[in-house]
Amino acid sequence: MFGNSANKMEHLIEKKNAEKLSHLANDKHVETAVAAIAGLGKVGGETAVNTLVSLLHSPDKQLRLATARAMGEMKDARTRMHVSHQLSIEQDAEVKAALQAALHNITSDIK
Repeated sequence: MFGNSANKMEHLIEKKNAEKLSHLANDKHVETAVAAIAGLGKVGGETAVNTLVSLLHSPDKQLRLATARAMGEMKDARTRMHVSHQLSIEQDAEVKAALQAALHNITSDIK
């Protein structure tokens, strides 16, 4: 993602446009999808949660990794069960570490 695309993504994040970020999170270009997933983690909300939960089970390691990081940043209690489940079945060590960090962030934010 270069130039205009990066600016567009930042604009969507600033406007908290989870709908468009959600659409871009399913883009065929992995770099665009990863950037949109990170944006969803910053924006939060129901649309972001629903999109991230579905992407948590992606066959693409990069998308699962980005999703785990976004969920950790979002710290939404609604994602805890999903992150915990994915952690129990995840095979990739890097994604597992990101899921553990996300679970820690989510759990530490719950009172």
